[in-house]
Amino acid sequence: LSNLYVSLPEADDWGDDILGVDVLMPGETGTVTVKDGYDYCEYDMRFVADTGSEVTGSADLCTMDSFTLSD
Repeated sequence: LSNLYVSLPEADDWGDDILGVDVLMPGETGTVTVKDGYDYCEYDMRFVADTGSEVTGSADLCTMDSFTLSD
């Protein structure tokens, strides 16, 4: 996983890559904290692999303890 973008569903763009220079290799784990100053729970997420393939989806981050991406 080379890029991770999290945005509010009504946003027009994805904003900044919250992984920055970090990359997660297969089997690795990481912790991401979304602090945007809002009291929202539903977010859109975009995961981008170093191959350029991507997965998008939505999740209620207030009820999630963890999230697993698998191929």
